[in-house]
Amino acid sequence: MSTALLIDGKLVPGGAGEFATINPATEETLGHAADADAGDMDRAIAAARTAFDGTDWSRDTALRV
Repeated sequence: MSTALLIDGKLVPGGAGEFATINPATEETLGHAADADAGDMDRAIAAARTAFDGTDWSRDTALRV
């Protein structure tokens, strides 16, 4: 199973690879998740800003259901 980040409506690999999620009680590996880096964060923020400013989502509460 692959891991990915959802940025701007697209699944992309994490820029920093991936990391294991560990159950602290048993130390069992539960799965793996994409590990974002600063570039991923910048792209996600830019996509959110574009969606907020460029669509009716921020003004029309009916779209947020």
